[in-house]
Amino acid sequence: MPDTRDPKDAALDPAGQALAILALGTLAFVTIEGPHWGFASPAILALTAVCIVSGVLFVVVERGKAGALVPSNSCAGVSSTPR
Repeated sequence: MPDTRDPKDAALDPAGQALAILALGTLAFVTIEGPHWGFASPAILALTAVCIVSGVLFVVVERGKAGALVPSNSCAGVSSTPR
């Protein structure tokens, strides 16, 4: 059977991967530990800031990139309102 993968899509995206891991990891930690530590504790507030900044940076870095971790057109035809 012939290989049908597109060689252009095989590129790694280390910046996108690192930012996604950082954003999702801090989001999970804040969600799990926030009730125990208190959502107003300095550590949780700092991690929330890290989560927000890394999420925004993820969008900025990935926008319009050819080998993006999440292609920008992946939600192009999706509507949030029912038809």
